[in-house]
Amino acid sequence: MPEARNSATAPSITGSFNVAFPPGVRIKSIKVKLKGMLHVPRDGFMIAEDRVQSTCEHKQVLASSKTLGSFPMPEGQHEFPFDIPLPRKFLETVTGVKHNYHSYKVEATVAFRYRRNLVVSKPIRIYHDSDLEANYLTSDFSPTVGGSFDQKLQYSVSMPSHYIPFGSRFPVDCQFTAVSKDVKLLAITVKVAEKHFIRLDATAAQSARDNIYSITSLKNHTIFTERFEVTGGHADDSQSDSAAATEWCISKLACLPPSFDSCSQTTATKRIKISHRLVVSAEFQDATGKVFTETAKSIPFCIYMTPSVIGQDGSICNKTIHDIREPPPLYGDHILHPKLLGSTGDGDGATCAHTDLVPPWNDCHDLNALGPAPCYDTLEHPAPAYIA
Repeated sequence: MPEARNSATAPSITGSFNVAFPPGVRIKSIKVKLKGMLHVPRDGFMIAEDRVQSTCEHKQVLASSKTLGSFPMPEGQHEFPFDIPLPRKFLETVTGVKHNYHSYKVEATVAFRYRRNLVVSKPIRIYHDSDLEANYLTSDFSPTVGGSFDQKLQYSVSMPSHYIPFGSRFPVDCQFTAVSKDVKLLAITVKVAEKHFIRLDATAAQSARDNIYSITSLKNHTIFTERFEVTGGHADDSQSDSAAATEWCISKLACLPPSFDSCSQTTATKRIKISHRLVVSAEFQDATGKVFTETAKSIPFCIYMTPSVIGQDGSICNKTIHDIREPPPLYGDHILHPKLLGSTGDGDGATCAHTDLVPPWNDCHDLNALGPAPCYDTLEHPAPAYIA
């Protein structure tokens, strides 16, 4: 059974081809071949028919004659090891919901002179060995979005990292605050959306008829969605100076599908772009009994493939990602840190309530005048290194 090896020097596909020959058999050659295929199904609009295209083909001869003629093979069982080098840049295996965009298989051929060739093949998966797993715990902050619904409800949603391993479970932390106790939180819905953007060369007929050079297709899938009802035990009521306020702090697990056929990894190539977003919506009930739903800003993140989530039998191992960092404060609740202001914390501001956070040239009134830190959802994040 072939396996993919990703080393720093020479990545290759290794394995062996086992075959048994009866007595008196003559063959021309035995070859193995790694084939990569691009398969985009029709969408009923711009892509009128399935598009199939070969992306790579690497061969290795296991047995042949110097004169290219046939030769006898000894009777019995034979094993032919092979090692097919991979190019430095190659497309990953990309499969998922109702698609098999890019796939690989190892094909072995026993060529005969006077009869049909014997061809057997086995599908394999090839992925880039990503270093994201070693880096996601060192991120400086958790991805967080926050805002308000019609100036009556405030919210904050966060997840542990922008990079989540394939098939993993990760916590989603939500905080909702209502300015009036007449508003109740009934339920939240956590959803992971997957977006496919396909760009292909136009066919000759499309180019002549419509004068176009490329065609595009856009598809959206929901790979995870779950509704969580909120009971009274989740609510935390508190009084403010101006009006009553009700706050809910909820943490739920989002579970990525542990299946190659139900989810795709995030990828970005010339032809295929797949992206993912976390979407949280909340159901509220006002004083009149009317139920309304509000949706928070979505959080873009990357799903990456890693050997640690693939078992020996090829199945996906569920992995739970824990957030070991404290989530950032809500917008408007930030405080100034002396490292950002060049202060050591000892100075004339000792009379303020937060003496270690106030620079020596400032007082409590000056601290408020500087304003809060920028909102986290305005920060730009680096693009994933998935371009093959």
